Amino acid sequence: MKSVSKLSLLALTMIAALAPGLVFGMLSPDSYSRLMEDAEFHLQVQVLSVTRPDHEVKREELLRMAKAEPKQVPAKLIPVLDALQSGEGLPSAMASWDPMERERWLDVLNARKGRCVVSGVVRRLFRNAGETLKLGESIRFRVPCAKREATAMPGPTLWLNMEQLQRARYIETFLNEADGDGFHDVAAHGAGTELIETLTSTPYRSLSD
Repeated sequence: MKSVSKLSLLALTMIAALAPGLVFGMLSPDSYSRLMEDAEFHLQVQVLSVTRPDHEVKREELLRMAKAEPKQVPAKLIPVLDALQSGEGLPSAMASWDPMERERWLDVLNARKGRCVVSGVVRRLFRNAGETLKLGESIRFRVPCAKREATAMPGPTLWLNMEQLQRARYIETFLNEADGDGFHDVAAHGAGTELIETLTSTPYRSLSD
């Protein structure tokens, strides 16, 4: 059994100090631990399938927003969306953008970063608010995921490697209550979410010191 506050998050803090471009904007270990303590569920799931973010849906949604709510989408992004929709590819005009802004939007347009949907079966329950979940039942939840080449951006989210997630057999995670469509979201910005090789009788990640 491993302690989140002393191992995973301490390691992330050290990485942030040595290479701030990788995980800048993250929270303190204590902050992540408090968010995990507030999560409704702590469980291990057998992974059956993983649905990656759909770049076509993102492009269509951005186009809709550009037409209906132009203030929500940068004006200079509209010709890029039009070019992508028509099959022209990336316009040369985008090359003059600020590099960070360009990479951020390319992550969105090319689905290099987003929320993967994991479908699986509940196999272990370490915390079960209201006895809502049952062992052996199906569950769907969203996990922050990113391809290896995705751009590091400020923020507290801890991203799972998209390719590794797709190959995972089991995952341990902290979840919030399900929404109206029956989907859960990973709690604590992804802290405490681990891809594991086998099920364990006690938590792989503990909140103990």
